Amino acid sequence: MHLRPLLVPLSFFALLAHATAQWQTQKIGQGGETTVATDGIGHVYVTGHLPCTLFTSTDWGGNFKPTQTFPDALGDMFVMARPDGHVNLVYGRTRIDGIGTWYSTDFAQTLNRGTDPMGPYDREWTTVNATTGRIFMDYSDGYIGGPKSKGVFLVKSDDNGNTFSKPVRVDREPANSYAVDPYITRLPAGRILCMWQVSTDYNTIDAFRLAYSDDEGKTFSIPQTLATFDKAVAGKPVDTQERWILGSITASGPDKVVITYPGYEIVTVDRRPTKVFLQHYRVSTDSGQTFGPGRAVLSKLELSAAVRRFNQKGGANLAYPYYIENLPWLAADPAGHIHLVFIDNRDGAASTSVHPLANWSVRYAESDALPGDFGASEPLSEDYAARRPPMDFISCAADSKFVYASWTETPNSNADYPSAQIFTGDLFVGRKPQK
Repeated sequence: MHLRPLLVPLSFFALLAHATAQWQTQKIGQGGETTVATDGIGHVYVTGHLPCTLFTSTDWGGNFKPTQTFPDALGDMFVMARPDGHVNLVYGRTRIDGIGTWYSTDFAQTLNRGTDPMGPYDREWTTVNATTGRIFMDYSDGYIGGPKSKGVFLVKSDDNGNTFSKPVRVDREPANSYAVDPYITRLPAGRILCMWQVSTDYNTIDAFRLAYSDDEGKTFSIPQTLATFDKAVAGKPVDTQERWILGSITASGPDKVVITYPGYEIVTVDRRPTKVFLQHYRVSTDSGQTFGPGRAVLSKLELSAAVRRFNQKGGANLAYPYYIENLPWLAADPAGHIHLVFIDNRDGAASTSVHPLANWSVRYAESDALPGDFGASEPLSEDYAARRPPMDFISCAADSKFVYASWTETPNSNADYPSAQIFTGDLFVGRKPQK
């Protein structure tokens, strides 16, 4: 539990009122669990699921068209692109019996089917050695809600994702502790970093851990714990179910690694202790060997303003009656700046009905000075009314010209987990010119 008094000068509200976002946004179709990737030379790719579709832009994200649908895909779609025309797409298969793999060498004009790794695998993400073209993919063998996880594993491909090597285990979780929901990134010098979540009751999340490899994924370091989660705050139980406890990781420059993770806190706003659910970040400047202390993404000034607005807009009447920041995604651009998108509910209730829906919107923050602060966040999308934000992730990418984001909106949805209605909706893409 953290008690933090927050005092806000009037000048801060004036600053927010005059902020201009310069985001250009558009709806491109239907889909959820979206990812976005840029190759840095004008091609931008977006995925969505239910229906599972790849969308392509050839004009820096100005216009998109559906490129291909994937009938055997269930979700967790992820796209990766390189400036030489290579595009890789992976997803969880419909029967949750393996990872569907596709690859292209001509900017996704044609897509070829790879050899699918088979098993009850989940949350498959990829990264690449840009010099050799070797692809690395991690995943969990098992998942919450299905077969008990046997751990997080890494495979690699030397033929652009057509075939993959035998898996190497990344985590070292003991018996009755399960590694789920992995993430991956890679530093230019070659270090591969994998982060994952840990559950001991196979429902709620206990911690985030990280391990790295300096030998192309043959072996991994002893894992370190980056965040732990209390199951109660101020003496009252809180929800650490995995659908809320989401994180992100990215690498920047020769040795910087940034992670985000969520957490409940008690903050004091207008002399009133208030429960909130916040995004935090930690930064490593030694290639992931050590990390600095955890810090809230929002400044104390902006957090206080957001919580106050939530309270004034009827937030106490919502199904989740506290300020929430969720669905984080990090990206680094060629200049080393770190970009972050997330969803919050600072605009409170959308109506005064018996069971009001929350106003959710996507927000964006940037830092060019980490391990310093992120700047003030700015709205990326309009508010939409829903009981909770769609699952399980939104996405961000950046190149030398633009920052890109993709997200899903589920307007007027009263659905909650585990309803399938919150896994798909209106699929949006936004772009903002780089400074």
